[in-house]
Amino acid sequence: MFNYFCATFANIIEIIEIAMNKVCTTKNTGKYVRFSLIVLSLSLIVLSCEKQNDFADERDNITGSWKCQETDNSNKTINFESIISKNSTDSMKIWVNNFSGLGSGIKVSVGMGGYLLTIPQQTVDNNKISGSGIVSNTYNRIDWTYYINDAGVNEKFTATYTR
Repeated sequence: MFNYFCATFANIIEIIEIAMNKVCTTKNTGKYVRFSLIVLSLSLIVLSCEKQNDFADERDNITGSWKCQETDNSNKTINFESIISKNSTDSMKIWVNNFSGLGSGIKVSVGMGGYLLTIPQQTVDNNKISGSGIVSNTYNRIDWTYYINDAGVNEKFTATYTR
């Protein structure tokens, strides 16, 4: 944001200088007009800036407890709870505790970019896990599709997290 402001300000000053060289004929008048135009331009820039929170952490929208309903290849459904927390060492990742009902304290690392969640292939509790998820725009639902390879058997799961 600061670089954008500096570049914009430099362009405004250059335009003012060109205009001043063509309009003002005396040094004193030129100085006062130039100073007034610079102050006016700065005021307009500052007043037109929209306050932005560049430090918002999108992960805050999905952290907490979730009710989960998971369905496997044979349409067997189980219900459990998971807790999503922020990964403190990587601002683009979250932890999902009790992922796929594997047990409390067993966490899966998930990448987050906007509404998209990515489960990179990882081995958790002797299971190879990979997949993806989509967060609803109201942050109250996550739809997952993932694969768990347990002892050489690769099984596809779908799950819906709600709160």
